[in-house]
Amino acid sequence: MTGQAATGTGSSTAPPLFELVSSGVRATGFPQGKGFVVRAGSQARAEATPSFTGHNYFALRSSLINEGRLAKTDDPARLTYTQDVVFDSVSAAAAVTLGRAQSGQGAWKEQGSGQSYGDWRAGLTPGPVFQSLQKGPVFEWPPFFKVLAHKLLEFHEPDRQPALIRLLRQAGISVGHDESEELTVIDPFTFFSLVLKHKTDARVQELFTFIGDKLGIAESAPASLTGVPWSNPMNAWFFPYRSKRKTDDLPTLWALARQAVDGTLEGPTFARALEIQQVGVPKLTQGLFWLNPDAFLPLNGIVVPYLDELGVSGAAEVRTLSDYEQVLEQARDLAPDFPALSYAAWVAAQEEGEVILPPDGATPEVKFRAPPGVPLNQILYGPPGTGKTYSVIDEALKILEPSFASSHSEKHQRDARKARYDELAAEGRVTFMTFHQSFGYEDFIEGLKPVMKDGQLAYELGDGLFLRAVRQAGGAVGDEEAEGTLRAHVLIIDEINRGNVSKVFGELITLLEEGKRAGAAEALTVQLPLSKRHLSVPQSLYVIGTMNTADRSLTQMDAALRRRFTFSAVWPDPGLLPDALELDGGTLNLQAFLGALNERIEERLSRDQMIGHAYLLGVQPTLEQVAGALRHKILPLLEEYFFEDWNSIREVLGDDQKTEQADQFIHVSGNGTGQGQRRRYSYNEEAFGRLSAFQGVYSSP
Repeated sequence: MTGQAATGTGSSTAPPLFELVSSGVRATGFPQGKGFVVRAGSQARAEATPSFTGHNYFALRSSLINEGRLAKTDDPARLTYTQDVVFDSVSAAAAVTLGRAQSGQGAWKEQGSGQSYGDWRAGLTPGPVFQSLQKGPVFEWPPFFKVLAHKLLEFHEPDRQPALIRLLRQAGISVGHDESEELTVIDPFTFFSLVLKHKTDARVQELFTFIGDKLGIAESAPASLTGVPWSNPMNAWFFPYRSKRKTDDLPTLWALARQAVDGTLEGPTFARALEIQQVGVPKLTQGLFWLNPDAFLPLNGIVVPYLDELGVSGAAEVRTLSDYEQVLEQARDLAPDFPALSYAAWVAAQEEGEVILPPDGATPEVKFRAPPGVPLNQILYGPPGTGKTYSVIDEALKILEPSFASSHSEKHQRDARKARYDELAAEGRVTFMTFHQSFGYEDFIEGLKPVMKDGQLAYELGDGLFLRAVRQAGGAVGDEEAEGTLRAHVLIIDEINRGNVSKVFGELITLLEEGKRAGAAEALTVQLPLSKRHLSVPQSLYVIGTMNTADRSLTQMDAALRRRFTFSAVWPDPGLLPDALELDGGTLNLQAFLGALNERIEERLSRDQMIGHAYLLGVQPTLEQVAGALRHKILPLLEEYFFEDWNSIREVLGDDQKTEQADQFIHVSGNGTGQGQRRRYSYNEEAFGRLSAFQGVYSSP
């Protein structure tokens, strides 16, 4: 069991001797079976790092100290092993010795040769990672990446950060604008990301050579980037624009970068970094991997499913540093190092896509393969309050991470699905927009937009949200170079029927068809009228719309749109509500309550105007809460549906069948037959406080 330690015994063979020299201590040890023995007399750090106190191995370390197997010395900074101690993994031995989370695969070096324990073990008995590879790749980039990361820390002061931005621009890298102003701040994660967005070994090697020369780095730039995950060029920054940026966003990223270079993260800094608008667990851990590939592993959409296949638990549920460290501990013994594991995950992706191993050894390109049974264009339609937007999250996960969606499909796992969706959105895998009556072609495709230049109003041609989504999916616009790999991207259009579809989509509507997309036998390309750029829609771009049928029925939708989208109804589901809500004085059957309302609405109008279950979902078990939902959510809808036909509203509420006038939600006065007389309707506030009034909706005679 992980974390156990025992007193060592002799061995009949002579295994190689390894040593660990770090943080002012020196320890020696040797492998024993699947475990590792730290020899008596070895040194250990006396003080554990703050983040290590929540780690599994901290309790083991404390136990060894209490038992006297790790004892104080004359040097207050060091402990000593009083006897041989057997650990069940080489990483446990390293972590306990150094008092921090530490991979033992690279930390322990064979005496004499300097070979790492991981390399020695891989040559002896290849683990599950390299059983999936035809050849063991050579990773040339980690030394340069680590030296560069360390060098970047010299620029942490705000007045030095512009120098890094100038360096990137001198290299020919577009860093972007901070809204209407020049970018003046940057962090090490964003620096790496802006270089790695170029996605070809040759170009990135050229950039790193230039950067290394300018920064005076002696380490040669790597010729091969095997195992390096590229960044998303549309979401390269690790912080938001200035108007949405918090004052401690950049200081947090710099603090985390320093901790990453040192190999020791702190929980509060990690947690604060995840709160930054542009950052999620996949993106943040990928950045940590760039800065220190020996210590950290990217938990992105390629690695997480692979870890799950290898039996590593919790990779998709990481929310805290402790969660992340537990995943790292499980993953460390799967391969000699994390670059190998990251690369193997790319190769294993052939199960969901066709993997091509380039001859130069670069990170393999994964051809996009659509998840089976998922339409490229779909619209979820139904009455208001049925959970269409709620369902969009699940549909997006089925596209972006089908294995995660499948393994987290239960109702009680909704929070995990929502959290994963938020992370993918932060990664730039989702584009969300809402159509409205003034939403036009210039917002969706391209158009002239006003900007201020030197105090003067000018107009620039700007891309709309759809073109940005095309690039996020790996496509290209005009003469741009397409990304090497297509990856699924979800474009969500909320309230799609509220916009003028013909006006918004323009010539694009034909390109959305599956058979007209890039790579198809009958692929089409159109020339955009303003910029004259050519556009083809990639197969990896999915469009999900939501449609409120109370605003416009399905038959009123644009015919061109209806031909190109799959429609899925989302109707009210009273079964999601309690059938026995215990209130003071009795029981209310919310299922029957909603069912009765909708049955009468469908009879008088249509099912498109029914009331969704979301209006009553989650109400607290008090009559006041139920009354509030009826008074402030449901009745305003009924007033809109029936154009203040109060008699019909009374019928929907069952008031016309209630014998007790006090139970009628709407009172009527006057018979409307005499001259100058008319019926008058008014809300009966007393009824909203009577349980029998609500019960009478579904139990009227």
